[in-house]
Amino acid sequence: MFGRVMVAVGFAAALGMAAVGWQGYRGLAGGVEGEALQMHVLLGLAAVLVFLLAHAWVAFYLLGALRVLPGPLAPPLAGFEHRTLPLLAGAVAAGLGTFILGAAVHAGRVPAGLHGALLWAALALQAWAGWAEWRAVAAAERAARAAAA
Repeated sequence: MFGRVMVAVGFAAALGMAAVGWQGYRGLAGGVEGEALQMHVLLGLAAVLVFLLAHAWVAFYLLGALRVLPGPLAPPLAGFEHRTLPLLAGAVAAGLGTFILGAAVHAGRVPAGLHGALLWAALALQAWAGWAEWRAVAAAERAARAAAA
């Protein structure tokens, strides 16, 4: 149950990132400074931190489940680990990269469109990783129930 909650939190954080992206697109398109930019940065930071935390919890959950489950139940889960953790890492890297690239946009070093494009890539990776996480967590929960029986 805990793992599924964390996957849901990751999806909620991705929705938050999308909302912050929309707010940035609508409110900062003309290069607005001041409070609008501060709000964009603070909301973006909050969404990325929740995003990162949710994925870290799912990763620890899966790694812990793999180590705790008895021998015959662990190998099927190991396949999920090898398919899920790289996607999870990619989603986190894209989410953090989007946030970091925002500073480069503000400094005038890169075009704002690159920041937005990386946000879309992060959201696409989040959808893919979230689906893989959901399947892996469900498999871990089934294996735990089988071990308890």
